[in-house]
Amino acid sequence: MKEGILYALFYLIAIGLLLYNTFGVLTIPGLIMAILAIVLVFCKKHYLVAMIGIFTAAGSFTAQYMTYFCPYCTAAAFCFLIGGLINLRGRYQQRISISILSTVCITAALTLFIFSPAPYYSTETQANEIISDKPLVYISIECRACEEVIKFLIEYDSAGIDWQPVLLGDFEKGKQYLIDKGYTGEVLSAMQPPGTVIPALVSRGEIYEGSKTIEEYFKEENHGDY
Repeated sequence: MKEGILYALFYLIAIGLLLYNTFGVLTIPGLIMAILAIVLVFCKKHYLVAMIGIFTAAGSFTAQYMTYFCPYCTAAAFCFLIGGLINLRGRYQQRISISILSTVCITAALTLFIFSPAPYYSTETQANEIISDKPLVYISIECRACEEVIKFLIEYDSAGIDWQPVLLGDFEKGKQYLIDKGYTGEVLSAMQPPGTVIPALVSRGEIYEGSKTIEEYFKEENHGDY
């Protein structure tokens, strides 16, 4: 029983991270994979459990490389990977061709993820960015870290007079989310954030990333009165 808990531990942690994060398109598949892995652990199908962990992690890292970085998704992906490696220990030779394929996939995915353009603070805006006189705040309702900055900004300025939300992902769902939170201003959309991390703020040609950084920016703009 204790050994089974060890083999399943990181999948349990992944479930917790996925449930804590805002639900997105990959949340349900991730939960299904984690629950399936836990069931298979207690059925002693450790090689299959290992492949579920490794391939799920590879899929997450690749998806983040193609879209944008998500801290909770990354943490969950590493839990899948560690859980997979624990279950693969001493069993690599069982299906050597699949084992090699899993090694290639996770190595390629991690390489893309680690060596993708790093989060940056730039003094130049990209050519495809939205042009606005107001600070642009790039957010997604699938990003847990965005919830804090959305709440802060709506309390700060619910009409969007001094900031402009730019939604990534499902526009209609995101717009309704903002309305439900009390926002009454204009909402724009974009295909990609200005960098690789959200939430992100673009103001006066500069990029600020992370909810705390964005909050500090608006507090300073408001001369600390907020």
